[in-house]
Amino acid sequence: MLSLVDRELLLLDAKKDIADIQSKMKELQYRMIEIHYRLNNEKLNIRELLTSYKNQRDLEASALKAFAEKQTEAANSLGETQRLVEVINSKLDKIRKQKTYILKSKPEFLEEIVSNYVDTKNIHTNELFMMQNFLAASSDLIQQQSSVLSYYDLIIADLEIYKMTQSIWKRDPAAISLDVLELSFLEAEDFFKKLFWDTPNYLAPKTLFKQFKTFGWLDWLFLLLIIFLFWVSLFGIKNLWMIFTNKFKIYSEKIAIQSSKMHIIVGRFLIDFVSHHFQLLYSWLFIFILFRFDYEQWFKGFAFVSQRYYQSMFYLITIIIFVFISSRLLILLKNLNKKLSYMFFAETIQNRLLVLLAIFAYSTSILIPLRLAYLSYFESPAYFGEVLMAMYSLILLAVLMFFFTKNEILQFIPSTPKPIYLWFRRKAELYYYPVFFFVMCLFILSNSNVGYKNMAWYLAFAVPSSLLLLYVLFAIHNYIRKYSFVFFMEEDEDQVKDRFEYAKTYYGIFVVGSFLLLLFLTFTFVSRIWGYDYTLVEVWRLFSETWTLPLDINNKLGFVQFLTLGGFVFAGFLISSVFDKFVLTKLFEILRSEPGTQNTISKITHYLILVVAILLGFKSIHLEQFIWLICTMLGLGLSFSLKDVLADFVAGFFVLIERPIEIGNYIQVDAVEGTVHKISARTITVITSRNFAVFIPNKDLLAKNIINWSHRRFAMGFEIYIRVTHESDPELVRRLIVETLQSHPVVLKLPAVVCRLEEFEENAFYFMSRAFISTQRLKDSWIIASDLRIKLVKIFKENGISLAKPQRVVYVNEVTNETRIEEKKPLSIKFDKE
Repeated sequence: MLSLVDRELLLLDAKKDIADIQSKMKELQYRMIEIHYRLNNEKLNIRELLTSYKNQRDLEASALKAFAEKQTEAANSLGETQRLVEVINSKLDKIRKQKTYILKSKPEFLEEIVSNYVDTKNIHTNELFMMQNFLAASSDLIQQQSSVLSYYDLIIADLEIYKMTQSIWKRDPAAISLDVLELSFLEAEDFFKKLFWDTPNYLAPKTLFKQFKTFGWLDWLFLLLIIFLFWVSLFGIKNLWMIFTNKFKIYSEKIAIQSSKMHIIVGRFLIDFVSHHFQLLYSWLFIFILFRFDYEQWFKGFAFVSQRYYQSMFYLITIIIFVFISSRLLILLKNLNKKLSYMFFAETIQNRLLVLLAIFAYSTSILIPLRLAYLSYFESPAYFGEVLMAMYSLILLAVLMFFFTKNEILQFIPSTPKPIYLWFRRKAELYYYPVFFFVMCLFILSNSNVGYKNMAWYLAFAVPSSLLLLYVLFAIHNYIRKYSFVFFMEEDEDQVKDRFEYAKTYYGIFVVGSFLLLLFLTFTFVSRIWGYDYTLVEVWRLFSETWTLPLDINNKLGFVQFLTLGGFVFAGFLISSVFDKFVLTKLFEILRSEPGTQNTISKITHYLILVVAILLGFKSIHLEQFIWLICTMLGLGLSFSLKDVLADFVAGFFVLIERPIEIGNYIQVDAVEGTVHKISARTITVITSRNFAVFIPNKDLLAKNIINWSHRRFAMGFEIYIRVTHESDPELVRRLIVETLQSHPVVLKLPAVVCRLEEFEENAFYFMSRAFISTQRLKDSWIIASDLRIKLVKIFKENGISLAKPQRVVYVNEVTNETRIEEKKPLSIKFDKE
């Protein structure tokens, strides 16, 4: 036990620790501000910083644990000191009461003893005072140390979030954010509003007339030259195009085989399409070239053509032209494919491919000219053009991804019967769509306009790796569950039997425990894949300290505590089985006790060991003060909700104590009869003659009449009733019956066989015979009876004894014309069940 000086030193150390922790909390607050500043303004080595703070956090957690242990030790010492003070007070009271009877001759010696007791009491009182002060300081110390741990947890959480943000969640600076998207919508609104209100200023006849009035003679000459060049070039290029078309037709007709080649067919299709829309395409191209010239230097009158409004309107009109051209092209392509018997793509996929081509064509026809119109109209465009290009790139990506279907992907897998190819084909058919959408999301995230390239690469590794680990987990657990089965159960013909008692329970616990262990290991590896450095020690700390429910200062309730309690329960089952197999079984062999007694002792011992294990489990997790409370609450709840179940348990206890039935007894309860196979806490299991298992609640054994054919008896009697004709010799009949019954190998010699002439009937002698068999052969009793009946019929025939034939007595009532028939049988058998 610590001295008074040691306790004073403890109190001083506690006060010093409180001062140190307060200064440390101020330092941590400063560090949090510093870290936030440095994260925003500097490049830090986050991994080293995290490791440093985690190590410091572990040291502080160890210090908190040491403080808690000191507090517990001080609380125990306080209780011991209080007990010593009470003992001293009782001694002093006893001495003062009996001081006239003891040491009368030496009162100074008595005073010295009292003085010593008082000094000791004062010392212990001072110790009590010191310990109470220490406990108060210790509580404050533990509270402040917990606050220090909270500060470290906040710092570590901030660093983890920053680490994830800078690695996985870091976006490309050129990516389009939500703010940019919102600004782009505002810019698009301004663009269309400005274009709408500027249209009267640029396309009004008065405005165009003023523009022509500014023309000089050189401008008019240039205008006439442009018109002349347009018509001359139109007719000239069209004639050249017709010459090229004719030569291409001649070339394709010379070689008949080539007419079926893809490039010849595509060439014809494109030439015919361009020829049909030649004027429209050439006119658009001619105007597009005119807008590319700079008119300021030579033809100032045409400078208005270079104005932003006219260029923007040209690109907007281009949208209409391109949409029209695209629609005509898609219609012609569909008709051509049908005409050529679906040469380009099959009929089953034609609609899907045409939809994808239409999306590509229309998005190109709309988004690209719209972006050029916007860029032409504003001198310093900002975000709307970038958003349009981002939309276009995402549309192209989606079209490309949907271009291939599951069946087309499966064609790349060889159709050979090799197991690896069959496995790949099965998995591809089963998981194609989840994998497809996952890959599509990766491509979208890696797009430069979305900007999550780091996340895409990270997910491309993390998700398959995590799924692979989970697959390995279930595969390993499946093998464990499959090959561990033979250690708990065995197959006997078509039945599965337990190798030992409670084998199924142990097997279930083993399967669940192995799965939890594998899941724990898998969680550790998966957490590392996803960037969380959870070691086994860290996970255990989370389960045992962080993810818990606080009960008081020193006690917590969580997963580890439940696991510990479950371990004690499992240990109770295991110890009970080992004790029953290696101790009780040996004692039963020595004492040669009855099976019913063995079962009663085994069951009571099993439940006692379980109760002790549960109590020790509660004590190990520091919940012994809650045992009675929990038992009371459970008792109240179970008494209302599980009234019948509790009645079965109580009845089962009385069955084990009184033993009205035992394992192996042949019993009958109502309409159920059979051999008792098992007596458990809630039910008994009865195996019928047809090998059915019937479970009877224990409360029925106390509430109903039970016929136990094997209770306290080693033999069971049965009676055979025989009717012979009056011509038979009664002495001979009796002797033959006795000899026949005694000759059967399973009929017992003691008690002896009994046979007597029971009654004289109108047409027969009525004999009753009784024999006994062992209760172990109850299931064979019907076969034994059948053998005896057959043997008696055979012996009677050999000795000329006839069985009385069934007699029918017919009564005829002449008044009512009613007939009544009575039948009598010569041979019957009745078992004595009493």
